[in-house]
Amino acid sequence: MDGPIPNQISGFGFCLVRAREKRPFELAWQKTPYKIDDPKFQLHLQNGGNYGVICSGGVVVLDVDAIDEFSAKVDYADIPDTFTVKTGGGGHHFYFLAPGVEEKIVLKNGSGNHLGELQAGGAQVVGPGCIHPSG
Repeated sequence: MDGPIPNQISGFGFCLVRAREKRPFELAWQKTPYKIDDPKFQLHLQNGGNYGVICSGGVVVLDVDAIDEFSAKVDYADIPDTFTVKTGGGGHHFYFLAPGVEEKIVLKNGSGNHLGELQAGGAQVVGPGCIHPSG
């Protein structure tokens, strides 16, 4: 990881992800989230590990991969101001609190091409400051 966890997400639940990877490696990570001050979590970060932000309990992330095509379809003025991160793959993560939203939604254009996802329901996104597999 390349810096501290931002204050805007410090109260969320986290999972452990190996350095330069994107997927959690522990079993049942959705059911055993770490808090920011957990010693095991902190040691993992200090040793260069990545982390995931678990999208549950009202935490949802609009995960936009095809940012140019998405922005051609959606006016960014229609997206409420929120904590936003540019991803290592060139997309964006828009963080929201949306109690009651507990299902992942895949976003596609009219031709069926993948634009991204609304991550919820126990999904996870790689946290800000993590090192992308491509570096």
